[in-house]
Amino acid sequence: PASLLIPACEIGGKISIGAQDCHMASSGAHTGDISAGQIADTGATYVIVGHSERRTDHSETNDVIKAKAQAAQKAGLIAIICIGETLAEREAGETLAVLGQQMEVSSRWSSHRPLSQSPGISREGVTSPKCLWILGAASISICRLVNMVRLIFTR
Repeated sequence: PASLLIPACEIGGKISIGAQDCHMASSGAHTGDISAGQIADTGATYVIVGHSERRTDHSETNDVIKAKAQAAQKAGLIAIICIGETLAEREAGETLAVLGQQMEVSSRWSSHRPLSQSPGISREGVTSPKCLWILGAASISICRLVNMVRLIFTR
């Protein structure tokens, strides 16, 4: 949470600090939101955008996620872009199409790398899979699907 950024950054050490989300605008009245510049001012280096909950609960589109990632980059932050499909999209067999669209939009603005390749994180951003339906799920078919997505994701 934003309220913990400054204390976390003051502790320092060998960990990097990041925020859960940012607004796409650099200034203005956006009650409840925090700008990427404000996050950078705390000393944080990362911000996560594209949470599945934000995509569903706040109807954030790929273009909104792209704008947030661009705002983060402009503020000197590394954007971690979450991608992932809903259970309904998975059950409809749309996993790869949804992830592909999300990856394409995020790749238009940066030379990002999948989080699995974190030793080579670019200053522009990284991408991380996060599916709402996977939380607490365990089955052979889900494991196969996750493995298939992982293979495509790391290409």
